Amino acid sequence: MTTAISISLSGLQSASQRLNDAAAVITKSGDPKLSEKVAPPQPGIEGGGDRGNSGRPVAAGSISTDDLTSGLIDLKLAEFSYKASARVLKIANEIEGYLIDQFK
Repeated sequence: MTTAISISLSGLQSASQRLNDAAAVITKSGDPKLSEKVAPPQPGIEGGGDRGNSGRPVAAGSISTDDLTSGLIDLKLAEFSYKASARVLKIANEIEGYLIDQFK
């Protein structure tokens, strides 16, 4: 039974890493080109440039559609993988509890 638990925990860790990797692809964190490219001035916005929630300029065209698409797909796959591993862990725990109850 510990094999199923260790496999599911390994799956949870793997899904978590996949999530982090997908997030890095989507946000392009650490990309030096990201801070160099800013949106062009917009009419009616003081100071020009589009600014996100952080107040910093938002990069224009720094994320390719392919990178964004693959990042979002990996994000969804990480979600499915995490849910599947969590379900395996839950069922392994239920089976272990059932077996312990049978030997009492």
